[in-house]
Amino acid sequence: MIFKNMKLYIKLDGSGGVINHPMQFESAQVSVSFLLNKEAGSVTEEEILANYFAVFENPAIDVAQEVISDNGYKQLPNGNWTRNLVLKSLTQKEKIDKWVRGVRDHRLYVSDWSQLLDNELTETERAKWTEYRHYLRKMPEIYANITHPDEVVWPEPPLRKPLPKV
Repeated sequence: MIFKNMKLYIKLDGSGGVINHPMQFESAQVSVSFLLNKEAGSVTEEEILANYFAVFENPAIDVAQEVISDNGYKQLPNGNWTRNLVLKSLTQKEKIDKWVRGVRDHRLYVSDWSQLLDNELTETERAKWTEYRHYLRKMPEIYANITHPDEVVWPEPPLRKPLPKV
């Protein structure tokens, strides 16, 4: 899980290579406290960075990319470290599959009941469900040129029964 606003630190060996995974401030304090022989809570960020730690930055991954592999860590020009990810840009078909077709298929699946003859829907209600499902089937065609998942506007499924009066 990536915590966007959490500052992380990574342990380095004497030659500048990474020897540990990213850790939170408190964990880095504990690690350095053993070296300095002091209480962990009193260890400062300056002391952490002076004792073979560096700031770790989570890599920014565009929604139109996917991670192919993780090749360890790399140092950034600012001196911080990040994951050395191999990224691949999504093809247009992959964008449609990932952002439209997968969700669409699930919505069709969970609305299959509406097309069964013994579902207690009226003909009017069944027609609304049929229209909803027809629109879902057309979505990959409607969003054929999608560039971002936020562009998708999902239709609301019809209500099965009217809501009770409050």
